Amino acid sequence: MRAGEHLPLHRGLRAAEQARLWVSVALIAVLLLAIEANRSAGRQALSIALVGAAALLLF
Repeated sequence: MRAGEHLPLHRGLRAAEQARLWVSVALIAVLLLAIEANRSAGRQALSIALVGAAALLLF
């Protein structure tokens, strides 16, 4: 199978599928970081502080 052969031929559907892929990759990365942060209380506190700081900056 060649690279991209599994994607739809229509340009719009192809772009949507690629966007879905990158959203999925980002979500998996965030979840893996959350799991890693929950391994200790210090990491959990740091991750909560970072999320809070990011929320203050973004909203």
